[in-house]
Amino acid sequence: MIERLVLGPLQTNCYILYKNNSAIVVDPADEGDYIAQYLADRELELYAIFATHGHHDHIAGATALSLITNTPLYIAKEDVPLLNRLQQTHKHFTGLNPGPNPKDIVLIDRKEFVFPDLKIEVVSLPGHTPGGVGIIFEDNLFSGDILFADGRAGETSHSYSSPIKMAESIHFVKDFKGRVYPGHGDYFLLP
Repeated sequence: MIERLVLGPLQTNCYILYKNNSAIVVDPADEGDYIAQYLADRELELYAIFATHGHHDHIAGATALSLITNTPLYIAKEDVPLLNRLQQTHKHFTGLNPGPNPKDIVLIDRKEFVFPDLKIEVVSLPGHTPGGVGIIFEDNLFSGDILFADGRAGETSHSYSSPIKMAESIHFVKDFKGRVYPGHGDYFLLP
């Protein structure tokens, strides 16, 4: 099952993937306390928090969620510099301090992760950020800010972004057979 929570001032999609009582969260946005309560109300046990990329609007809630649920944040090593700037960036854009970084961080070092009742595949989707990843769960791709339902692509104007790698990532998303769940807006199917 997939639940979408639209959170924060930038209306970031947070996804809860679950089967039976096992869950993982993709992109906790900036409301970790709310997500933790949402999981508890549904008696879901959280096994992992995945970041599709290291931008503040996707990971500011990771610290609170990680501390409350004692669950690690999984992030690509290439986006750790963005994680290390989280407080400064989030405060600049929202005026809010998300607190310290999660203490329990796991660098994504393989393509497949198996948790009780849940199996996911991680694919590299750089371009918007150097360490952007997609999460594949069953026939669904959680793609972060690569491509949106209206056909727009994520921004590549940052000094660390790569329009060439972004084009490759967009190609991957467009070729995906199944539903695509972006970081903002509705899911979509490509013909």
